Amino acid sequence: MVDNNKSVDTYHVRRLLAAQRAQEAAAVRAQTGRFRQRYHFMAPSGWINDPNGLIYWQGRYHLFYQHNPFKPEWGTVHWGHASSRDMVHWRHEPIALAPSESYDLDEKGEEGGCFSGSAVDNNGVLALIYTGAVHAEEKTIQTQCLAESRDGVYFEKHRANPVIACPPETGSPDFRDPKVWRHGDYWYLVAGTCKDGRGKMVLYRSPDLLTWEYVNVLAENSGRGGGEAGDMWECPDFFPLGDKHILIFSPMGVERRKAVYLSGDMDYGTGVFTYTDWGEIDRGFHYYAPQSFDCPDGRRVIIGWASDWSNAYGPMQEEGWCGYFALPRSVEPAIETSVETSFIEGKLRFVPIAELQSLRESPARYDAFLLSEDERVPLQAGDGVSCELLLRISLSKTTAQKCILDFRAGGGEYTRVELDFSGAELSLDCGHADAFHSSGVRRCPLALAEKTEITLHVFLDTCSVELFFNDYQTAMTATLFPRPENVSIFIEAKGGTVAIAGIETYGLSSIGPVPKPHGM
Repeated sequence: MVDNNKSVDTYHVRRLLAAQRAQEAAAVRAQTGRFRQRYHFMAPSGWINDPNGLIYWQGRYHLFYQHNPFKPEWGTVHWGHASSRDMVHWRHEPIALAPSESYDLDEKGEEGGCFSGSAVDNNGVLALIYTGAVHAEEKTIQTQCLAESRDGVYFEKHRANPVIACPPETGSPDFRDPKVWRHGDYWYLVAGTCKDGRGKMVLYRSPDLLTWEYVNVLAENSGRGGGEAGDMWECPDFFPLGDKHILIFSPMGVERRKAVYLSGDMDYGTGVFTYTDWGEIDRGFHYYAPQSFDCPDGRRVIIGWASDWSNAYGPMQEEGWCGYFALPRSVEPAIETSVETSFIEGKLRFVPIAELQSLRESPARYDAFLLSEDERVPLQAGDGVSCELLLRISLSKTTAQKCILDFRAGGGEYTRVELDFSGAELSLDCGHADAFHSSGVRRCPLALAEKTEITLHVFLDTCSVELFFNDYQTAMTATLFPRPENVSIFIEAKGGTVAIAGIETYGLSSIGPVPKPHGM
């Protein structure tokens, strides 16, 4: 454990330097891995999970993340750091936080650390509010802590830590991932917790980020089913959008649901968020712990971890890295709710940000044509590995029961997207995607009623696929490990003809090699 007689800053700096050296030493090997992504955000090496502290500060977007610089596996949790001017091309900054104090350095030095949190601008000071986690005497101790920086690069932990030393009576020792924002004269903080098998969010307020007053249970699992299920709510994000407020979290104890949003009204007088709608941010296999930026142009942009705890390891780990982030998505109110089910009622859209178009190269366009029954047509999209595809289908002229797209196809491997017109369903089938552990099918409703045309938007990278459809109200993300030579793309009609209104494809350029942090 930490010797508290030593200088807090000196010991923290030593820990940061050791972490930075480990990250840089492993980066050369990690960058040569065959599954390493080309244009998705990744740590230089080691492990990455939840995005943290997303903020636009002094002309740059800042992205922090849960990071183990010593191994490509979870543990010894630090905060990695990168910054960007466009949310696409990122500059890696020095590691921001390392476990170093009695409240965040675990006795074993492996299981605890600087857990998830958020960032705010406190009168020109970039403040990080995070969960310090330790395991002592067979108990989990999670507290809320503060670190500050005036240059946005080097952070000092506050000597008043922990600023919230224990959970409220309405919560439990599982008490983490603070999201902080300003409203009126106060800072507000919401943290995830649970009690009696019920996930919930608890609300605090403070005049100065140091002295926190418990307010109320912001929201909790009502037991009604739907998107609010789960016995522990973690990784909260809370923000206004239009005339509503949005609460985002990842529910634990729910097998298929990874990232949920609730839409409703916030009453700051009582500290209660009353929600009326819910939905899923991503209905694929791998999307967890999203957090958002408030952009200077008024957009709300969200980034999530493109994995979950069911497949967090695998071939990536063998290459010296593990994990990446899904593409940034703009969160927008939907003009209409295009899908009416008990699972999608939240009326939000998640649209890939326009800045991603800067990666486009080698465009190809296919004019309208009729795809005959059982006809299997190859498509060209860049090199078939790092690419983007927009498919438009004219429903009024389509007679087929299904339209099938196979990506990363070859040698018996393929990732299949099936649009079932007769059953009004879209499915993502990864059962034949690779020789590793990718398997299963995800299905969800396909909005066809009163539609004359539908669009499917697809992004492929070295080990990922991201789908957007239902007017961007539905997304699906999956991590895959196909052989690098399998790059073919095919489209096929089943049970009739498919009227293709048009197809656009693009190769997508790499965001470049990992640059060294400036200074340390």
